[in-house]
Amino acid sequence: MLLETWYTLPEDPAQDELTSEAYWDKVLAVREQVARELEKARVAGALGASLEAEVDLYVDAELRTLLARLGEELRFVLITSEARVHDLAANPSAGVETGLKGLRVQVNPSAHASVRAAGTGAPTWARMRAPATVRALCHERRRFR
Repeated sequence: MLLETWYTLPEDPAQDELTSEAYWDKVLAVREQVARELEKARVAGALGASLEAEVDLYVDAELRTLLARLGEELRFVLITSEARVHDLAANPSAGVETGLKGLRVQVNPSAHASVRAAGTGAPTWARMRAPATVRALCHERRRFR
């Protein structure tokens, strides 16, 4: 495992958008707006931790291109169990308006029961079909919280 190659860095990092500071400033601005909506949902009692949330982002073309580069990794950036990106033009009134132009956010509690039990992103966890020993450890962990 220690000798595996997990990510190959580009030959010229200056040419890769994913390594540019400007790119990450925009992504973090989206994350900040999502975090605000997650906090509102926590205060309302709709969810406990951000990993218990599924987030739908309704974005304009510019943000869609930006976030598409992250693919499935977007949920890790937002620290949610699921993150989906939708076209804002197709759903102009969906979600809640944020302080960032071209971004509306909808936060929902995860529909997957394993999120609360395991403390992990449910869709991946559910697909893994974890061995009984792993599931038991997760239930023990939850019991001692």
